[in-house]
Amino acid sequence: MLNLFSDSPLLASCQASLVLIFGVIMLLNARRSRPNLQWHPEYRQLLTKAYDNSPYAKGNKL
Repeated sequence: MLNLFSDSPLLASCQASLVLIFGVIMLLNARRSRPNLQWHPEYRQLLTKAYDNSPYAKGNKL
């Protein structure tokens, strides 16, 4: 057993497992929050049309 974090093997294994669990949670959250860049073309056209008709595209502020 690797004894990296503490003199006690039990405490070291608990700390190592907590670090691993925290790392997995961080990776899953980062993967979930990534924007989806492969939108369907019709949805992209709909968003473009909605933006072109909005006051923001014409330089007006609400």
